[in-house]
Amino acid sequence: MNSKLRQELFITALLGSLLLLMLVISPLLFVNWPDARQRLWQSLLVWALLWQQLWVNRYHNRSSGTAPLQTSLGWANRLTLVRGGLIAAIAGFLWLPARTGLAGFLPAICYTLAALGDRCDGALARRSGTTTVLGSRLDTSYDAIGLLIAPLLAIQYGKILPSYLLASAAYYLFVFGIRWRHHRNLPVLPLPPSALRRTLAGAQMGFVATALWPPIQPQLSQVTGVAFMLPLLLGFCIDWLVVSARLNIDSVNSACQQFAAHASQRLLPLLRLLLVAALWASWRPHDVAHTTALEAGIWLTGLGVVGGIAGRSCAMALLLLLNFYPGYDLASAAAVTTLFAAVGIIIFGTGRMSLWQRDGDVITRQDPA
Repeated sequence: MNSKLRQELFITALLGSLLLLMLVISPLLFVNWPDARQRLWQSLLVWALLWQQLWVNRYHNRSSGTAPLQTSLGWANRLTLVRGGLIAAIAGFLWLPARTGLAGFLPAICYTLAALGDRCDGALARRSGTTTVLGSRLDTSYDAIGLLIAPLLAIQYGKILPSYLLASAAYYLFVFGIRWRHHRNLPVLPLPPSALRRTLAGAQMGFVATALWPPIQPQLSQVTGVAFMLPLLLGFCIDWLVVSARLNIDSVNSACQQFAAHASQRLLPLLRLLLVAALWASWRPHDVAHTTALEAGIWLTGLGVVGGIAGRSCAMALLLLLNFYPGYDLASAAAVTTLFAAVGIIIFGTGRMSLWQRDGDVITRQDPA
C-alpha cells in the first residue's frame, strides 16, 4: 500500500478521536467525569469499529477490481468517514440520561447530517470521477452500523418500539446467512441491483433521523416505525430466497414488475383515497386560534396526496403536521390507517392519475458510492 495512503488512514483515525474527545468535554455535553468517560469510550469504541472497516478494505481503494490502487481516499470517501464520525458521536449518548436544551437535539442533528451525507458522498464520487469499491463497501457498512446505533438510541428515548431492531438486525442476519451457506458449501447466488432496495434503506435512515428529533411525538414515530419496517423485512426475505437459490431471479423480477404495474394502476391510487378517507374519519377539529393554519396545512397536504401533486412530499408534510396538531388521537384505528397509508405513499409513490411526481426523484435516485 502506498505510504501516502497509509499516512492518511492513520491521520484520519487520530483526527476523528480528537474531535470526539473535544465534543465530549465541551461545555455543551460535559456534566460530570463519570458520564464523560462513558460517553467517550462508547464513541471511541464505535469509531474504532468504523475505522477498522476502512483498514480492512483499504486495498479496495480503486475504481474496479483490476484498476490501480489510488494514493488518497478522495473527498467522497472522506465525506463517508465524516458520516462515520457522526455515528460514533451518537453512540456516546447510549445508556446515559437524555439531555435537555440544545444538547438534547445533538443526536438528531448528527444522524440527520449522516443521513443527508449518505446521498451526497455517492453524488460527489460520481461527479468527481472518484467512485471506488472502497466507497461502496464503507457506505453499506456504515449505513448498517448507523441503523443499529441510532434506533437503539431512539428506543432508549421511547421514540420507536423495540421490535424495530428486527430491521437493524436484518442486514447482519443476511450477511451471516450467506457466510454460513459458503461454509457449508451451499449455493449462493448473486443478488442483482435493486432501486427499491436502496429506496427502502434510505427511507429507514430518514425515518430514524426524524424520530430522534425531540418535538416528534412517540405515538407518531412508534406507529410509523412499524410501517417503515415491514416493507424492508419483506424485501430481505425475498432477497434471501433469491441468494439461497430457493427462488428463481427471473421469476422474481417478472412477478415484481407485474406487481409494480398493478400497484401503480390500481393500488396506489386507492391508497391515496384511503389516506384522505381515514384522515376524515379520525378528524377532531379543535377550536383553538393557533390551529387554523395547521388545519389548513393538513388538508392542503391531503389534497396534494389525492391529486398526486408532489404526493410523497405532501405525505411527509402531513405526518409532521399531524404530529403538532393538538388532540389528534394517533392511537385510533383511523389515525393508524392514515399513518400507514402516508408511509406507503412516501416509499412507493402515488401511482397513475398523478399530476406531478418529480418530487419522488430525490427518494428513488440512485447514486454510486
